[in-house]
Amino acid sequence: MLPAKEPIRTRRTLRERGDPHREPRHERENAVCANCGAVLHHGRWAYDETRRQTLLATEQARETLCPGCQRAREGLPEGVVSLTGEYLAEHEAELLSTIWTHAKAANRKDPTQRIIDALRDGERLEIWTTTPRLAQKLGRALSDAYKGSLKHNFSRGDRLLRIEWRR
Repeated sequence: MLPAKEPIRTRRTLRERGDPHREPRHERENAVCANCGAVLHHGRWAYDETRRQTLLATEQARETLCPGCQRAREGLPEGVVSLTGEYLAEHEAELLSTIWTHAKAANRKDPTQRIIDALRDGERLEIWTTTPRLAQKLGRALSDAYKGSLKHNFSRGDRLLRIEWRR
């Protein structure tokens, strides 16, 4: 008899199981993040200063935290980018500059994508991100710009993507 396989998780099953940082279906309008100022409109968070001012002026906005701010506050990453190797020691400032440039660009498009923290542990540098998509973007940017080897490891149970870049 074959061992039972773990069911494949899709977006639908993750939605059914529930992500505590995801807005409930009935609350998909008129929310403003108290921390970063992003606005929830049609189920998506975005930076829209005019809409934010209008909502606050008409008192239709409910203040809350966007998923990015919630994850950052709780220190719960969904993506971890680990950098190792001799190249890191010699070019750390340059690598961090590239990482922050790409993270800021991603954050402008989607406020929920941001870097939570950058931790140095001996010869390893870890970048914690709020979304697996941002971790993937950062890993791809490092690989494109500086070559090296890139490994992806997705843990389905806790929805954590680990990217390892080495050169």
